[in-house]
Amino acid sequence: MGIRLHRAAEPELLEVIDWYDDQRTGLGDRFSDTVYLAMDSIHAHPDRWPLWPLLHHTPPIRRFLLPEYPFALPYLVRDEDVVVLAVAHLRRKPDYWLPRARSRP
Repeated sequence: MGIRLHRAAEPELLEVIDWYDDQRTGLGDRFSDTVYLAMDSIHAHPDRWPLWPLLHHTPPIRRFLLPEYPFALPYLVRDEDVVVLAVAHLRRKPDYWLPRARSRP
């Protein structure tokens, strides 16, 4: 079983990395490292992180809260892989990424 970003999550990640780099050189790389370490953790133990609260969805959507950043990685565990649906800011556009759970990334 592999892990991957949903095709719509890839540009989100790049946008956030650029934003952090604009704030301070190197901060975007630090954010990127945090995201990829989180993805490694999710890949190693996909059922470890909690279900997204107040969200009743089939299949269940789990979330990984990024330490030190106001972002979460909502993800689905599928038969063949784990799909990170978004790099979701916790205080902006709640659940905008939810339709991605129904699409084939």
